Amino acid sequence: MNRNDLSNRLCTRFHMRPVFARKILAVVWEEIGAELAAGRRVCFHELGAFKPIIHPGRKFYNPRTKKIVSLPPRRDVKFSPAKALLKKLPKLKRKK
Repeated sequence: MNRNDLSNRLCTRFHMRPVFARKILAVVWEEIGAELAAGRRVCFHELGAFKPIIHPGRKFYNPRTKKIVSLPPRRDVKFSPAKALLKKLPKLKRKK
């Protein structure tokens, strides 16, 4: 499912115009992005939590240049699913 699919489902479920559904989704994405950019956690009760993390910088060997190159620290987002969401997902069978 992508943003258009979600806006179409909002239109059909709440009987609204597609323009309004797209605007609502745009505001939601902006607010979630602003909270994560500020370094705060975003939590949805039955879905899970989005948490900003910082991966530390590291050094690696570049075989093309034969030099050690360092990468700066980078920001990322970690998603932790809620227990209710995990219960809804089908169980995966492990191969022996």
